[in-house]
Amino acid sequence: MEYQITDEMLEHARIIIREIAREYGVPEAEVRADMQEAMQAGMNSPEPEVRKRWKEMTWREDEPTVEEFIAWMTLTVERRMSET
Repeated sequence: MEYQITDEMLEHARIIIREIAREYGVPEAEVRADMQEAMQAGMNSPEPEVRKRWKEMTWREDEPTVEEFIAWMTLTVERRMSET
């Protein structure tokens, strides 16, 4: 499933990261590192179907940035909600 991620969406994702950091009283770098670790776990999942889904996603580089992933997830949720 391919989505168009805009610069505006990436900026919104940066704001979300800042808000999470502020809410939990941790540096933004820690939030990013934790999210990157979770993304890596998904990309390296032992479940073939999970790895397949990750490979089907289109990113600007080989792997997504945290901002791209947040934007992609937002689009995915919005699309699925509109289908119901």
